[in-house]
Amino acid sequence: MPLVSPSTDFDFCSIILPTSMDTSLLVVWVWVQVWGWLACGRRGGGISIQIFAIILFVEAAIHKSVTYKDFVGIISGYRLIPISLVWTAAAFVIFAEYLAIISLLLMLPFLKYLGAVMLVGYAIAIQINVVRGRTEIDCGCGGQSMPISQSLVSRNLVIAILLAWSTNTVGFAGLSAVVPLGIVKELLLSIITCPLIS
Repeated sequence: MPLVSPSTDFDFCSIILPTSMDTSLLVVWVWVQVWGWLACGRRGGGISIQIFAIILFVEAAIHKSVTYKDFVGIISGYRLIPISLVWTAAAFVIFAEYLAIISLLLMLPFLKYLGAVMLVGYAIAIQINVVRGRTEIDCGCGGQSMPISQSLVSRNLVIAILLAWSTNTVGFAGLSAVVPLGIVKELLLSIITCPLIS
């Protein structure tokens, strides 16, 4: 896969990172983990995972809220629930994503695995349609349109496993103490790597 975008406009980000969304997210993931582990060791790695997940869910939830009608169409395209429940299901998914953000920020004990469970749920829904051979449908991840694929299933499962692990590694006090530093780190990282989740 070429590292330089075929676009005629100069794109500094495309020189540094592959244009594939899946690959780019993995590159950012590695950057976040390296900095987290270097800064705070194992605990820092767990915190970095949670910060990355928060940013991922925030971007997804906002995009789905703003383009709600489009998201309803995407949910319908998966053909997993009756048409009569599609609008309700779309609203529930968005609400659950905002709830996952809150649970990660506050480390609510009764919801601490919500983000990981949602990622596994997304992976299952995508896998069903990959098996059906319907890989042309939009994943509905939020942001840039992206067709479903086996690699997307794997990515969601890896993030879900690491997120579940991190919730047992980082307590509320540790997260609240390091989140400001983590947010600054993420902002700097986003400048270095360019906007990959748009």
